[in-house]
Amino acid sequence: MGIRRLVRGRSTGRAVAVAAAGVAVCLAAAHPAPGLDRAGVLALADSLHAAAALDSAQSLLAAAIPDARAAADSAHLQELMVRRGAQLAAFGRYAAAEPELREALALCEARRDTVATCQVLRWLALSISNQGRLDEAEPLTRRQLALATAAGATSLVAWARVAQGWYASEQGRPRRAAAEYRAAIDAFGELGDGRGEAWTRNNLGIALAQAGDLAGAQAAYEAAAARARDVGHAMVEAMAVNNLGTLAYSWGDPGRAEAAFRRAHDLLFDLGHTAEATRTGLNVATCLMALGRLPEAAVQLDSLCRTAAAQSDAPLRAETLITLGHLRQQQGRTDEARSLWRDVIGEPLDIDVNTRIVATVALARALADEDRLVAGLALLEQGRDLVRDRVGSVRWAGFESLRGDLLVRLGRREEGVPLLRRVVAETSAEGENTLRVEALEALARAYRSLMPDSSRAILVRAMDAWERARGVPREPEWREARAEAGDRIHTDWARQEIAAGATVAHVFDRLQRYKARTLLERMHGPGEGPVATRSGRPDGLVSLDSLRSILDDREVLLDTYLGPEGSVAFVVTRDRCRTILWPGAATIRRRAAFFRELHLVPTVDVVPAAETTAVARAGRALGTWLLGELASDLAGADRLVVCPDGPLNLLPWSSLSVTGGTDGGIDLATRELVVVPSASILARLRVRRTSAMATAAHRPAVVALTGGEGDRLPAARDEVAWLARAFGGVVTLADPAAADPAAWPAGDILHVAAHARPHDDAPWQSAILLGRARLTAARVAALDLDARVAVLAGCETAGGRVLTGEGIQGLSAAFLSSGVPVVVATLWPVDDRT
Repeated sequence: MGIRRLVRGRSTGRAVAVAAAGVAVCLAAAHPAPGLDRAGVLALADSLHAAAALDSAQSLLAAAIPDARAAADSAHLQELMVRRGAQLAAFGRYAAAEPELREALALCEARRDTVATCQVLRWLALSISNQGRLDEAEPLTRRQLALATAAGATSLVAWARVAQGWYASEQGRPRRAAAEYRAAIDAFGELGDGRGEAWTRNNLGIALAQAGDLAGAQAAYEAAAARARDVGHAMVEAMAVNNLGTLAYSWGDPGRAEAAFRRAHDLLFDLGHTAEATRTGLNVATCLMALGRLPEAAVQLDSLCRTAAAQSDAPLRAETLITLGHLRQQQGRTDEARSLWRDVIGEPLDIDVNTRIVATVALARALADEDRLVAGLALLEQGRDLVRDRVGSVRWAGFESLRGDLLVRLGRREEGVPLLRRVVAETSAEGENTLRVEALEALARAYRSLMPDSSRAILVRAMDAWERARGVPREPEWREARAEAGDRIHTDWARQEIAAGATVAHVFDRLQRYKARTLLERMHGPGEGPVATRSGRPDGLVSLDSLRSILDDREVLLDTYLGPEGSVAFVVTRDRCRTILWPGAATIRRRAAFFRELHLVPTVDVVPAAETTAVARAGRALGTWLLGELASDLAGADRLVVCPDGPLNLLPWSSLSVTGGTDGGIDLATRELVVVPSASILARLRVRRTSAMATAAHRPAVVALTGGEGDRLPAARDEVAWLARAFGGVVTLADPAAADPAAWPAGDILHVAAHARPHDDAPWQSAILLGRARLTAARVAALDLDARVAVLAGCETAGGRVLTGEGIQGLSAAFLSSGVPVVVATLWPVDDRT
């Protein structure tokens, strides 16, 4: 799923009045157009084109062509054919445009019209390349530049450079493209051509973004938008504003991106460019999906589907269906997603080749995720012509990386490895780290059995690329989402290193770069970038030696890392550390989910003995399966500190027991149990706890927050009253003071007795409901609290989105981020009385 940049737009010029567009309906069937001379036909065709009334403009031109042929008027026929082909290409109808432009080119050459020839070559190259034939497009752009240079026409040379730059960008050579665009900008500046300059600055931004220079891209887009406003070129202003939205999206700020896309939509709609306005609407929908506002995104996409159908715009319909497929996949409706992508691939009309590539990769990846590798590969093999000669482009890399991966996984290494090596080389040159991680991961898998040393070295390169990729978004929530892409490479590397005899400390220390990194960055304080590094090592990460020094003598730490093919755990005590190998995450997820479901019995006064026995039996089976190798360590321990991963975050650890040990069995309910996102966060929280204890004198023991009288939680008031009797110095705050952190006095314990609303799709919008106010997790995470304990006495306050590598995102993580070293939270829905 991606954001659409607006690159080329439609032909320039102001939109005609609504009345003029209405005339098009009457003129569409006229033959020839009555009352219009030769110049009038051309002028009206241009006006209709500017108003985005393509069909009417094409009908008008088509009606005039037979008369021009009959009169052997080659000059007028050339003008008609040039406009007809250029309009079709400008509106994305590339296959239909090609024959019209080829005839126009022959007419221009016969009349030796250099200016018109250059114009036709530009649109013909665009049409051919967008049909996947880039090798045919490049000679056309070179010829365009040579003709313009020979004619000494500075304006034509500038536009030829724009064409060369566009071709280089399509070929995955953004630095070459940027050089061509800068030369064109200089030429337009000398000519005082503000429209050409604005257009080309927008293209320059695209090339710089493709090359990884996001700051340069932002400056180029801003300059393009400003220049376009100066000269009244609203189309280019809309393109640049839209592309600024793409940068905001890539930086992890979908809210700011949504605002930019809506602004671009309004500009385009006012111009009458409904199709392009609809494409920015797709960008809005993508932002809504990223923000977790799935119902809004669904409404938006349904509206866009109707618009595309009403306009009979097959390319627009295809783009809408692709985005709708991603929404359905995000909603767990995978069958519908696959069906939508198949519709796009099978669309017989004029669909842009890039759109077909995106749909093909989406469907093939979905099939591969279901272990239907043969079907996924067959789909990619059928679509190989789509990526012919598109070396270096992001779409090419995504297509070929997936194809190489499937070939390797199906045992066809000799075919898959060269593909993957090529993708790695291309993405390395252009800084495309996300796709590079995928290709390196697949390449390491290919070498795993044949050349294990090479496999481990490749995985190190993949982990470094992952580190760079996750650091690009400015918003922490997006770094959290990107962190999940590292599960396979980190666990595969760790398991291979362990098998090769590497020291436990070496493996443990490197994996700390992966576990709950974004939460650690939140805890370090405000800032848009990842944690600063010194000597290449991210700051704030604990080493094994440092961790062991802060553990108590009778304390055991279990640090877990779940991977698709296999998992690894570290058992750490004050005097030793060793590893345990577990099966893949899917197996652990199934067993953990079954055990969790056993706990979700209806709330009753007395749980039947049979259910209690069943839970105990299942807890012993799961506990022994997971922790059997820890029995001797747990036998002498008073406290178990667990750093869970993925589905283990939702496991009720205290319900587990272990068969074995010196006394024949260990019940974790008899041990103090602590759950923490990572070992590095444990180290940071213990420093914070020591500091909080030192400053705890002369302040309230408990600060209790409740939902106020308007909230239907009568037992919450009883709960707070009990606290006042049990502790000295209890301060109670109700709505509205409870919802205002600035009004909270410092206290040892922060006790929240209120409704909680976990939000799986947008976890940092999870909230505590304090009367009429909502206290979101995002707001809590930004606080600096010095309480020693936070008790979140509401429903599922330990819930939220569970991410492999990052843990649970939501209210409990927010209070840890705010500096509270201990958070007591609930895994389950609880009633008021409980």
